[in-house]
Amino acid sequence: MTFRFSRKPMLAVVVSAAVLAGCVSSAAIVPTPRAAVPAKQPVRSDSGSVTVPIGAPVRSALPAPRGTLDPGFRRAPAGLSDRIAQLWRAFPGKTGIAVQRIDGEWSLSQRGDELFPQQSVSKLWVTLAVLDAVDNGRIAMDQRVRIGPEDLTLFHQPLAARVRSEGSVTMSVRDLIETAITHSDNTANDSLLRTVGGPEAVRRFISKKDLGSIRFGPGERLLQAGTAGLTWQQSYSIGRNFESARAALPPSTRQTAMNNYLANPVDGASPRRSRAR
Repeated sequence: MTFRFSRKPMLAVVVSAAVLAGCVSSAAIVPTPRAAVPAKQPVRSDSGSVTVPIGAPVRSALPAPRGTLDPGFRRAPAGLSDRIAQLWRAFPGKTGIAVQRIDGEWSLSQRGDELFPQQSVSKLWVTLAVLDAVDNGRIAMDQRVRIGPEDLTLFHQPLAARVRSEGSVTMSVRDLIETAITHSDNTANDSLLRTVGGPEAVRRFISKKDLGSIRFGPGERLLQAGTAGLTWQQSYSIGRNFESARAALPPSTRQTAMNNYLANPVDGASPRRSRAR
């Protein structure tokens, strides 16, 4: 995949739907008086992924007459709340879901105000914060960023092989964005995070844009180390050192750290748009 950036403001993006890890955010819905369609059972593939059929689309039988208020502006279509609840109950695991009419006054949710871990979804906020900085002249898309062994992180980071073979790699902000978003490269993402000013810069951006109940964690290395019950050491970025250190912990320590993270995720976000907590 190739990104092509125009001269228009980089952050001039309208997001109608965003999927968070474990939850679904706002989505535009066309109102209708149509009855709800019962949800089918989820289908699990051989790879472990789960598909939940959502049934027939909900559409208006007739458009509202010109000059009159759309009847779905202030209330959800009949039966939609039950249909959303059925989908939510059918999905395995702990999930949250929220749907709202973005040009109206109603929203529906299940566990809509609970915080769910974002993990790699948080790469979106890093990139948006960087693009906002580009719009405001603090960063340039062609700005060069050096990545050395001291910048490597853990888990999925294709850039690590280049850094280890070449000693260091220098990439443009533009290329780092593409690598972080299209390849989910943790080192590219952390390099962008460092360039834009760290976690606090991303948190300020989220607050400035009033994006809602979205927490931004401490960065990939500290987030994953803390979730495992470890304190980050740069040696963990080499080979399988992190996995070995994690495996050496008492199972109770690992379980406690994971339980604490799931109960109060430092990178949590809620399905329904509300103020960050």
